[in-house]
Amino acid sequence: AKQYFIDLGFESPKRQTTADFLTAVTDPNERRFRPGFENKAPKTAEELEKAFRESPNYQELLEDVAEYKLHGSENEKTKQFEDAVQEAKSKHVSDKSPYTVHFYKQVLACTQREAWLLFADKATLWTKLFIIISNGLIIGSLFYGQPTTTEGAFTRGGSVFFSILFLGWLQLSELMKAVSGRAIVKRHCYYAFYRPS
Repeated sequence: AKQYFIDLGFESPKRQTTADFLTAVTDPNERRFRPGFENKAPKTAEELEKAFRESPNYQELLEDVAEYKLHGSENEKTKQFEDAVQEAKSKHVSDKSPYTVHFYKQVLACTQREAWLLFADKATLWTKLFIIISNGLIIGSLFYGQPTTTEGAFTRGGSVFFSILFLGWLQLSELMKAVSGRAIVKRHCYYAFYRPS
C-alpha cells in the first residue's frame, strides 16, 4: 500500500511509519508530494478513487474477489479458517453469530476493562470520591435541625435538589471520555469484539 501511494506522487518522509504515512495521505494538512507531482497527484477523495479504479491493483483485486466467489468455499485455507473460528466459539453462541463469546461474557470483559481503566487513573478516582463524600457531608448537614413539619419541606427539597444536581454536574467530567470512546466502541462492533449494547 505504501509503494502504491508513493507511485501516485506522495512523499513518505524519512523515519515516518507506514501507518502514519497512509494516514497523512488522507489529511490535506499533513500530506506531502514528491517533487514534480504537486499538480499531478490526486488530492480529493474522488480523485483518489478514480486513480485506484484505473490502477492495475484494482483489476487484480476484482480478479481475486471473482476467484474467491467461484472457489472460495473449496479453498483449503478458507476451510481451515472457518473451522478455527467455529472451534474458538463458545458453546452458548450460535454458529451464525459473528461473536465468539456469549453476551454475559462480553459484559464481564467490558466491565473488567473499564475497571482496569478506572484504577489506572487513581488520582481522578480519589479526587472524585473525596468530592462526593465532602458533598454528602455538607448537604447532609443541612438536614440537621430541620423542622419535621411542613416548614422544613422547602429547605429539604432544595437540599435534595442540589445534591442530585451536583452529582449530575460531577458526571459531566465523564462526558468527554464517553464521547472520545465512541470510535473505539464502533471499531469493536465492526470487528465483532463486543456488542455495542
